[in-house]
Amino acid sequence: MLVLAAVYNCSIGWLKELVPKEKLQKLLSRTIAFIRRLQCASSVAVSDILILEAIDRLLFPERDGNDVYKNEGLTGDSIESGGSFNSIHAMA
Repeated sequence: MLVLAAVYNCSIGWLKELVPKEKLQKLLSRTIAFIRRLQCASSVAVSDILILEAIDRLLFPERDGNDVYKNEGLTGDSIESGGSFNSIHAMA
């Protein structure tokens, strides 16, 4: 998902065209929903969900906020704590 998001966000026109917006949005939603099922078994899954949700918000801020996966059971506390999460801000 990170590679697809990076290609979509790329400033090289022909490269960006390889990842259609609708397809990326659908894949992000499906991936987040799938990883959410694993959050009780793995603390890494929680971090992955927060990262993917942040990427989704950065790439698609026009969404209406009615996403099924939107921070279900997660808090933003880990966002402020740093770690690898902050590296996604370079994409913006």
